[in-house]
Amino acid sequence: MTRKPRNASRRQPVCIVQGAGAVTLLRRADKHWRGLDDYERDYRRNFLVRGAIEVRAFWATKEGFETVVEEIEEGKISQEKRDQLKQYVDSMNACVNLDNRLRLALIKAPIWSKTGFEIEFQKRDMPWAAGNEPVALRSLKSMLLVPEVDLDKWQLMGFEYNGKKNFYKPDQLLFFVRNETGDDWQGISDIEPILTESMLDDRIVREDLMEAATTLWAGIAVHQLDLEKAAKAGITDDADIDQHFRVVLSFGTISMLSQDDESMARLALVPPVAPFESVFRFWRLTY
Repeated sequence: MTRKPRNASRRQPVCIVQGAGAVTLLRRADKHWRGLDDYERDYRRNFLVRGAIEVRAFWATKEGFETVVEEIEEGKISQEKRDQLKQYVDSMNACVNLDNRLRLALIKAPIWSKTGFEIEFQKRDMPWAAGNEPVALRSLKSMLLVPEVDLDKWQLMGFEYNGKKNFYKPDQLLFFVRNETGDDWQGISDIEPILTESMLDDRIVREDLMEAATTLWAGIAVHQLDLEKAAKAGITDDADIDQHFRVVLSFGTISMLSQDDESMARLALVPPVAPFESVFRFWRLTY
């Protein structure tokens, strides 16, 4: 006995393209994309948006960075002490995986205009105490992170997170702002000015184009019925004819009339293949 898949009637066609491997392109209404804000959805679905952001982040951080120790007053610190300080700072950067966190900041900040990392210490109740070095930088949800600024003094007082006021103190986060035009620590998203156009492009390529292709390639047939002989069989009005056609098309059998009294002719479709091929070829090459 075969089992009928759940929600079989709600299945929607998806398009498979060849990239690094087989990539399944899901519709915007698919449950996998529910709960995502428009900015994250656009970043994850639009290969141009994602590529532009990730290429910049990759090239900016691919070589890593070099720690430089500079003296405030020359000759006050020996070279040995400077080398020890550099070694200590490099070890702390490696411990919290700062190279990766900086790359992630260059990805998240352009999407949401800001991003933050919680500084985790060995002893949580003694942050920044001597001997209590940071051990990790935990990435936070940018949309849930709101800087709290004293507008009278233009001073950062803390951070609201997930609706909780003053959840973080300023020295508990490593915080980045993208395109800050004011002193509000908010920034501006790179995706915002192209969001509508990107959503339209996504719908045209992933949904409308697929629907048009499916419609053009679908088999179409014309069912012809001899009404005089149908009347003798009790098929008299439009409702009876519609019901008869539904029975024939659903079960593939002719139950009331002989095959000489009705016929089905398939229409030969010649869809415009070239335009669709050019679009998908450009899509694959660009992806």
